[in-house]
Amino acid sequence: MKKFVVFGLVLVSVLAFSSCKKTTICTYTDSETGVVSTDTINTANVLHKDAVNQHTKNGWSCD
Repeated sequence: MKKFVVFGLVLVSVLAFSSCKKTTICTYTDSETGVVSTDTINTANVLHKDAVNQHTKNGWSCD
């Protein structure tokens, strides 16, 4: 019985932490007008790196 309880707790914790969201702020300065734009990327753990990479490819600076 203990094994089932421990397995259940481990499974629930893995599922709970895998759905956490990450937040990154990216900035972009328009070279023609000098206007600085900011964007907040708030995505799930799995998609976060792809979203930051896409902003970087488009000229944004992400921290």
